[in-house]
Amino acid sequence: MEPEEREAVALLQQMRALRKDKVAKRKEKKEERKVERRKKLEKEEARRDERDKEKKKEVMRMVGVKSKREKEVEEGHGRRKRRKP
Repeated sequence: MEPEEREAVALLQQMRALRKDKVAKRKEKKEERKVERRKKLEKEEARRDERDKEKKKEVMRMVGVKSKREKEVEEGHGRRKRRKP
């Protein structure tokens, strides 16, 4: 090969190497963002699950109170209002 051709080939190789490095950095950065996003979503999901659990707990408590009142009414031990004298 002639010197000009060798220089051109060397230059092309350097350009390919730079492009390859850029692509690798971009891919690495994208993976980092992906990991951060996944962590954030998991955290939000955990918070959402906790809220749902608390809501469900409150609903079950209310259902229990209601069924207890109904049971008392059936047995004749229901709450009675006091009359004012």
